[in-house]
Amino acid sequence: MKVSLTKIVSFLFLITLFFIPFDGVGMISFGEFSKEAYIVFLLLFIFIYGLSRYVRPISIPKFTVELQLFVLFFILVIFSSIINLPEIFSNEHFSRTGPEKLISQLFVLFFFFPIVLFLFYDLLKNNSTIIAKIRRVFVVALYIVFVVGLLETIYIYYRIPRVEQFLDFIDEIPQVSIFKNHWDKRLSSITKEPPSLGMFLIMVLPWIIALKPIKKSFWNYRFPLIMILFLAIFSNSRSGLVIILLQFIAYGFLKYTHSLSYRKLMNIFKLFIGLFISFIIVFIAVKDTEFVQKKIETYDFIGKYNKSQSNKTRLGTYIASFEQIKNHPFFGSGYGQGGFHVLDKYPDWAVKDNVEIHRYRTGERFPPLFNIYIRILLEVGIAGLIVFLLFLFMLFMKSVKLYYRNKNYFKNYAIIMILSLIGYALTWIQFDTFRVLGFWLFFSFYLYTINTERKYEIE
Repeated sequence: MKVSLTKIVSFLFLITLFFIPFDGVGMISFGEFSKEAYIVFLLLFIFIYGLSRYVRPISIPKFTVELQLFVLFFILVIFSSIINLPEIFSNEHFSRTGPEKLISQLFVLFFFFPIVLFLFYDLLKNNSTIIAKIRRVFVVALYIVFVVGLLETIYIYYRIPRVEQFLDFIDEIPQVSIFKNHWDKRLSSITKEPPSLGMFLIMVLPWIIALKPIKKSFWNYRFPLIMILFLAIFSNSRSGLVIILLQFIAYGFLKYTHSLSYRKLMNIFKLFIGLFISFIIVFIAVKDTEFVQKKIETYDFIGKYNKSQSNKTRLGTYIASFEQIKNHPFFGSGYGQGGFHVLDKYPDWAVKDNVEIHRYRTGERFPPLFNIYIRILLEVGIAGLIVFLLFLFMLFMKSVKLYYRNKNYFKNYAIIMILSLIGYALTWIQFDTFRVLGFWLFFSFYLYTINTERKYEIE
């Protein structure tokens, strides 16, 4: 039986997406991708698909405004690194050096943009039937994550010995790592940690809720949505749960307002902006009153942060980052260099009795910045952050415009784009890396949809 090259690359593409939630420790040594189980299949996909396109070059999407903005952001990353080269060469922390971090981080960015992005786009353009298969793969992966997560939940809350034995058996399966947490009752299933589980759920929700199967049943549509809510709640990832709920709310709003024109929607949006600004002005006017001060004190945000070591680390990192931003505000300190600069700028209250920061300072782990926007501001400066935010804004506005302008075919695609963008834009408040395969899948899908819709419009 002959197997076409198209089927092979389609299989590798789908199996890459399937392995996104799995822990890839020990699978392959490939720099920052060493903990990603999907990387082996993604590399095979790139190699084979690249060879198949040797005769016919891959299709490059039209150079839209949002694509131009990301190219400009990439140029600013390079420019910031060049002007900071003398300082980068002097950066060193134990075995890690500035040039090494710069090269590794540039490689990650270049790997996804343009290599992965354009190959994914070309595949979608030449094999649009694979879009429905993406949903099926995500549903299958979700069922696996749910079953393991359910067993993990039963064990965490009830400590049933047979369940523990079964989890130990699952833990022996390659690329599956079960972390049976005894003390904070946080669910992670087969993913590396609870935040990774939240990221996976945020990625799959838009595809599952927007692309309804032709033969819709409880098990392939409603139950996957129930599984997502269950996993989000029992992961105890507050940010993940909030983002998922916002995605559900956004979906409800889109379905409720689908018959509105784009102009009417913009009027509603302007009204909300006006009310929000009015609220801010009123709050500023009354913030010093005794009543408001008492309410603020009841929340005691700093006090609550001080009770959690991870929260102390995050807040301390943010403060240390802004101290460094003052030194290079416009074009930053160089890509990948943020961790070197925050080490000696942590506030004393964040360092005190903090094992995590101790690990950073002793070289056991390189300090993360925990927030992509703060990282961009520190490493690429105000210029880089403005361009990146404009890029996200253009993605969002074009997706919304597509939804309200189009009557039939592209509405569900626009929903995927809007919900995905909400998820990634908010998730990046707590993640500081572009090594998020789901985002590049979304971006390639966005470019495919925008280019295809424009082609339909012309015809």
